[in-house]
Amino acid sequence: NKKMMRPYQVTAEFYVGAEVMKCFNNRWFRGRVDRVTQDTGELLWHVTFSDFDEEEYTLEQLACLLSHHRQGGE
Repeated sequence: NKKMMRPYQVTAEFYVGAEVMKCFNNRWFRGRVDRVTQDTGELLWHVTFSDFDEEEYTLEQLACLLSHHRQGGE
C-alpha cells in the first residue's frame, strides 16, 4: 500500500513579498511582489520596482523575473 504523493502546490499569495529583478534599458532594477489580483479571471502579481515603477505580471512572466533574481541579475 503505497501512499499517493501529491505534487507540491502553493497558493497565489506564496509569491507576495518575493524579490525580483528586471532589466530595462540595460539597467537592472530590483522589485518586490506586493499583491496578487484576479480582476479578469487571470491571476496577476503586482510588482513595485526600486525606481517606483509598478507593473503586473502573469505567473509565467513572474517566474522569469524570479529566475533573474536568483541568478543575480544576469
